[in-house]
Amino acid sequence: MMIKRLSSALLLAALLLVSLAALVTAQEPVPPAKGPEPLPTEPAAPPAAPNIAPNLLSKIEPQLLKRLLSGDSAAPFIVHMQAQADISAAAASAPLSALGAPDPVETRRAIVEALQQTAQASQAGVLNQLTATGGGLSGQSAPASDVRPLWIVNAVAARGSLDTVLALAARPDVKIVRLDKTVRLNPAAQSSPPLRAAAHRPNLQTPEWGISKIRADEVWNALGFDGTGVVVANIDSGVDWNHPDLQSNYRGYTGPGKLPLHSGNWFDATGEGATYPVDGNGHGTHTMGTIAGQNGTGVAPGARWIAARAFNSSGSGQDSWLHAALQWMLAPNGNPALAPDIINNSWSNNNSFSTEFEADIQTLQAAGIYPVFAAGNNGPSIGSVGSPGSLSSVFAVGATNSSDVIASFSGRGPSPWGQIKPQVSAPGVDVRSTLPGGAYGTFSGTSMATPHVAGAAALLLQASPALTGDGISNALMSTAVPLGSPIPNNNYGWGRIDTYSAVLSVAGAGTLAGTITDSVTGLPVGGATAQITPALGGAGVTATTNSSGMYTRGLAAGAYNVIASAFGYSPGSTKLVSVTTGTTTVQNFSLSPLPVGYLAGTVTDAGSGAPLTATISIEDTPVTATTVAGNYALALPVGIYTATVTAAEHRITQAVNINITAGITTTRNFALQSAPSILLVDSGTWYDGSQSAFFEQALRDARYTHDTRHITNPHRYPHRCAHHVRIVAVRYCYLVRAKRFTGVRWRKQRPERVSGRRRQVAAQRAGCGLLR
Repeated sequence: MMIKRLSSALLLAALLLVSLAALVTAQEPVPPAKGPEPLPTEPAAPPAAPNIAPNLLSKIEPQLLKRLLSGDSAAPFIVHMQAQADISAAAASAPLSALGAPDPVETRRAIVEALQQTAQASQAGVLNQLTATGGGLSGQSAPASDVRPLWIVNAVAARGSLDTVLALAARPDVKIVRLDKTVRLNPAAQSSPPLRAAAHRPNLQTPEWGISKIRADEVWNALGFDGTGVVVANIDSGVDWNHPDLQSNYRGYTGPGKLPLHSGNWFDATGEGATYPVDGNGHGTHTMGTIAGQNGTGVAPGARWIAARAFNSSGSGQDSWLHAALQWMLAPNGNPALAPDIINNSWSNNNSFSTEFEADIQTLQAAGIYPVFAAGNNGPSIGSVGSPGSLSSVFAVGATNSSDVIASFSGRGPSPWGQIKPQVSAPGVDVRSTLPGGAYGTFSGTSMATPHVAGAAALLLQASPALTGDGISNALMSTAVPLGSPIPNNNYGWGRIDTYSAVLSVAGAGTLAGTITDSVTGLPVGGATAQITPALGGAGVTATTNSSGMYTRGLAAGAYNVIASAFGYSPGSTKLVSVTTGTTTVQNFSLSPLPVGYLAGTVTDAGSGAPLTATISIEDTPVTATTVAGNYALALPVGIYTATVTAAEHRITQAVNINITAGITTTRNFALQSAPSILLVDSGTWYDGSQSAFFEQALRDARYTHDTRHITNPHRYPHRCAHHVRIVAVRYCYLVRAKRFTGVRWRKQRPERVSGRRRQVAAQRAGCGLLR
C-alpha cells in the first residue's frame, strides 16, 4: 500500500512538472528592449513584399499595402498627383470689386478654376488607367471601381487590386497612393434618450445652458445680432431639414407650401444618393441645432444653413467622402457664390500626425471660408488632440462643462508640431439640441462644443462682415474667459469663449453706464440691477452694479427704457434713453430705501444648549447673517419671510411666516439637532458630467448639511477616489453610500464602519481630505 501511494505521488509530481513546463512554454516570452517607436509620419514597414521594387514601396502608404497583402483582393485608395495648383497666384489674379478691394466671390471662383484646370490636365492618364481592363502592373487586372476625381487636392479615389496600386505607384505623375481610411463620428456620450418636441421644445426665454454660458443671448438682446446674413454649414451625418427648429432658416426652404430648392444647399457624399437633407444618425442634426436652431437651441438663429453629408447612418465615413464634401463647399452645385461663410467640422481621427486634409483646409481658408474643427474625444492624455484639429492652420475646440471645467474626454495639446491645442473651449458636456423627427436629445463631446464656436463666428461676421478668418480667431481668443494656467494652455487653449465680449470687440456699439446710490445716505448700492429693454419692444438685458454702485453695458444704437432696482429699495425708472454708436451715455439712479424691521435671536445646540456658529439665510433675498457667540441680528424690509439656519454637524432648520414690521424687532431662537459631517465625492465632474445635484438635493431635503468635493483630475492622486463614485464620507470614518438614497429622500440607516486609519489615510491621499 505504501509503495502504491508513493508511486501515485511520484506520478502526480511528474504530471505537475509537465503541466508547469507546458504553462511556461505557453506564456509569451518577455519582449526584448526596443528602440524608440517610429513616428506616425514614418510608419513601420508593411508585411514583406519581396517582389515589389523599393521605388514603388516608397509611394504606397504602408497601411494600404498591409491591407492588400493581408488577403484583401481589393481596397479603397486615394491617388494623390504630383501637380498642384498655385492657389495664392490664382487668388491674386482675381478681379477686384468696384471699390478696388478683393472680391470674395471672384477670389473663390479663380481658386476653383485653377484647381479644376490642374486636375483636368494631370489626372487624365490615371483616370484612363483606372477605368481600363489590364491597367495593372501585370496587364491582366480588372478595371477599378468607385472612381471619383477630387480636384480640391488633385487626387482620384477608387477601389482596386494590388496590381492596380503598383501600376499607379510606378507612374511619375503620382505622388503617393494612400488608403481611403474610415473615419467615425464619436460623441463622448448620449446623456439622455431623445425627447419629442411637444413637451420638451426649448423656450426662447430660457436658452439652453451652453447658449447662456457663452452669452450668445446677450448678443441677440443687447447688440441686436443673431447671425442674419451669414451662411453656415456642417459636414456631418446630414440634417433633418424638417425639424421645426431648423426648417425656416434652411437656405433651400422657400416658404410654406412651396417646393424647396435642395440643389446647391445639400450634398450627399456617401454615395447613398439622398436628394434632400436627411440624417439617419442624429449627430449632424444635433450639431446644426447648436449652430443655428431656433427657440434658444442655437447660437446664431438668424443664420441660414446648408449641409454636406459625409457620414452614413452608422456614423462612418471615408476620407474620400470628406474630401468630396469639403470640395463641394467651395462651389455648391458648381457655383462659388453659393459657398458658406463658416463650416462646422465635428469630426476627427485619432492620428494627430495626419495631414490628409491640410490642403483642403488651406484652400478653404484662402477662399475666405472659415472652418472650425473639434479637438477630438481622446483626452485627457497629453497630445491627444485629433487631426485635423491638430494642424497648425486649424482652429480647434475643446469641451467644457457647465462649471467651466474641461471635460476628461476633450483632446489635449500640444500638437505634434509643438503648438498649443485647442485654441479655445466651449460647452460640450450634456448639451441639448435638435434630433431627427422633431426630437431633442443631450449629447457630450467636442462635437457639441465646436458648433458653439461656429455659431459665435456667425455672430461676429454679422457684426463685422469684413472680418477675415484670422480676425474671427483673434476676437474669440482675445476675449475668452481665461481658464487654467498659464494662458494659453493645452487643456483650455485661451479659455472658454465669451461671445458677447467677442462681438462687442468688433461691433460698432454704444455704451450705457451710470451709478445707483441710496437717496438718503448717498452711498453706492452694490448688487443693484439695471434692466434695459429696447423702447420699441423686444427682449432686454441686465447690468449689475459693482461695489462702487457702477454699472456699464455695451448696446446697439437706439432708444431704451431702463429700470433700476435693488433689494430693500423702491425701483427707479427712466424712458427713451438714447444710446449712440461710439459714445457712452450716462444714466444715474438714486433709490429710496423701504421701511425696515429687524430679526434677531440665538442659535444653540439642541442637546447641550451651547451657542453655535451658524448662518441665517432669508429665502428669496440676498440677506444673510452669521452668529457671534450664538447671537444674530439683521434688518429686513417690511414683509413675510422664511429663514433657513445651517451649522456644521447639525441638521438644517427653517422658520416660516416670519412677519417683519417697520421699526419692530422680531425674535426667533433656533435649537439645532446634531448630525454627521458629510462629504459628497463627485467623480462625475471628470468623466461623464456631474450628477451631484441629485444627491445634494436629497441631502437638503433630508435637512443635512454637506461639503462637496468635485474630482476634476483623478490622475493627480495615487489612490483614485474618483473610482469610488459618489461616496458620502461621514465623521469618524463612517461611510453612507449613495444607494441609500431613495427617490429624493434619504432613508436613515446605521452607517457602515470603515476599517479605521487605513481608509482615512487612503481617502486623504485620494484628495478626499475634508473628513472632520
